[in-house]
Amino acid sequence: MNLITFLGTGKYESALYGMNGMQHRSMFVAEALTKFLEPQTVYVLHTQQSASKLDELRAALSPLASTIVPREIPGNMEESALWEIFHTVAELLREPAALDITHSFRAIPLLAAAVAVFAKTTSDAKIEGVFYGAFEREQAADRVTPIINMQPFLDIMEWSSALAMFKQTGDARPLSTVLASCNKDYHLQRRSDEHGKPIHLSALSGNLVNLSDALSVARPLEIPELADSLMQKLNSAADEITAYAPPLASQLSDLAKKYDWMALRSDSDTEQLQYEFTLIEWYLKHQQIMQAVTLAREWLVSFALVRLETPLNDFGQRRSLEDALNDMANGTKSAETNVTEKMLNDIANIKRVIEAWSFVRDLRNDIAHCGMNTQHAPAKTLLKNAEKLRAKLRILMEGSAPTQPDVR
Repeated sequence: MNLITFLGTGKYESALYGMNGMQHRSMFVAEALTKFLEPQTVYVLHTQQSASKLDELRAALSPLASTIVPREIPGNMEESALWEIFHTVAELLREPAALDITHSFRAIPLLAAAVAVFAKTTSDAKIEGVFYGAFEREQAADRVTPIINMQPFLDIMEWSSALAMFKQTGDARPLSTVLASCNKDYHLQRRSDEHGKPIHLSALSGNLVNLSDALSVARPLEIPELADSLMQKLNSAADEITAYAPPLASQLSDLAKKYDWMALRSDSDTEQLQYEFTLIEWYLKHQQIMQAVTLAREWLVSFALVRLETPLNDFGQRRSLEDALNDMANGTKSAETNVTEKMLNDIANIKRVIEAWSFVRDLRNDIAHCGMNTQHAPAKTLLKNAEKLRAKLRILMEGSAPTQPDVR
């Protein structure tokens, strides 16, 4: 692990720095951090103006660090200079490192934090901490100046990215990854005496993954149970989320609303039909087109079964209905489907059912063949047709089930 520190032009005064029960007196926070963290290499980023302090810092670090590497950075705040600093820090973060931003100047702390997030996202960089020595001038000589690890606030950017993905697509797996790290982060372990060891976060993280997995492969028979389990885990983990994952605490209400309606609490086939229709709309709203179209095909079979008062899990009858719907859509006749077709003709709005079946069948096949067929539609047409499908299904569903839940 390396330490990246910034050397400024300000006045340096001796202070007793403390962190995690350790103490060290120095003019430089970097010296105290080198004592506490024992980095292999200390990179000192300095401007031309602050280079005069290099010898003094090197003398302080030499007994503690095996390698000290000065790197000059621009001293102005022009955009080109900021990008040069960005690339310098990003290069150094290719290896595990801690950042000391105590004596960085102007916009450098913000820039350093942005680079750290960028490096973690793009190259899985391991950031051991972002440290700030909270020195106050004219403080008592024996007062311990705390060195604060700002890493939790750096994580806010990761939370923001994960929450944005969740709100846009409904996929909570990135959110689960950030939440799972809460059990491992050093700053959280230090707080265990105050808040108690977290015992629910790991299970909550796993449940978010399980539900997102089921949603990603369109499993409407698994989703209700997983959603119900998630609601229970959200309730049991609420206090721990507030203590250990504050960015998520403010979003708990949105998280619950996103998934609560998925916890279907009825075995009624009519309500299951309504549930699956709402799930199709949810998929479309969250840009999960393949799942929406795949489920829509099965939904039309279920729609016919409900109208024929046949159980949705009668898989033999489902297959017969599929064959009959295909024959009716194609305008063909076969002895195998003759009886089923007569049954279907008794369903109200059967022409709309056949029209929707033909539409969704062709749409699904086009998507499933990945454009590798002779008559394939461009992507934009497929997306428009998915929206048209919503309207066709809504006409069939309208007035035949309870009011839909809010699809968030």
